[in-house]
Amino acid sequence: MSVFFRIGGGLVVILALFASCVSTQNVVKQTEMAELAFRSGDCATALALYEKLVAGCEQSKTMSSCPAYEKAGWSASCLGDLALSESYFKLAVYHNTASPSVYSELASRYRHEGNVSKELMMLEPLDNLFPVSQEALLHRARLFELSVVSEQAEMAVALWDRMDDSVRTEKMWSLYFQANSKLGRDEACNAIAQELLRINDKNVVALDWEARRYYQLAEDRYNREMKAYEANKTHKQYARLTKELEKATDDMKIALGYFKRLFAIEPGPEYALYLHNIYARFGDEKQTEYYRQRMKN
Repeated sequence: MSVFFRIGGGLVVILALFASCVSTQNVVKQTEMAELAFRSGDCATALALYEKLVAGCEQSKTMSSCPAYEKAGWSASCLGDLALSESYFKLAVYHNTASPSVYSELASRYRHEGNVSKELMMLEPLDNLFPVSQEALLHRARLFELSVVSEQAEMAVALWDRMDDSVRTEKMWSLYFQANSKLGRDEACNAIAQELLRINDKNVVALDWEARRYYQLAEDRYNREMKAYEANKTHKQYARLTKELEKATDDMKIALGYFKRLFAIEPGPEYALYLHNIYARFGDEKQTEYYRQRMKN
């Protein structure tokens, strides 16, 4: 009897292995038929075959190694059924079987729909999982843009060095400035402002930054040195005061140039106030009065 059971058990194993081989052969055959149908433009047949393969993956619990989700998605796209293709693409993403093309396709669709949050949910993993892919390179500038818009400044700054020079337009430099400003990286902002002015000498963001920067440099130097002199009125301190006030004057002249350019572009009361204060500091009564009047507009 024990011999019978051993033989019978062996027979069961053999039958199971045979069934497995048959099943694998069927999967291979169905896959080949589906690919042939898709290449020939018979997307309906391809979709039907890929859906059978998807069902097989789910039945055997092999979803994490199932390429049929993505291929069913492309077949549905071929038929114009975007909702169904999105469903399969999302399953491919969920099971970590999606190629860079899937992330790129969904990101492009969500951008067309104006759904920034969903677009970002595709672009981030695309860049993280496939950083050297053509799709990641294609979308990196967009990911950078969205990271600034969504106030993820650290991500934006990290992405900048990995972006191609060809996409570093005035708009992108402005966004880079915005990200660095949010992080309080003043030295970086100084350099970016100069680059923006090299690209466009009428860039208001850069002009405003440089105008305020030099104005504050002059004010801080003036107040610091006057306070030091008041506390220690010696010949040596006076000599230092004279030298430092010359530097403050130079900085204020630079600020004046920037504010005049800004006022020519946006002649509002805020820039008029700065110009009024600068000319008052220089003792130019005519210009001081002129900008006092402009402050009322």
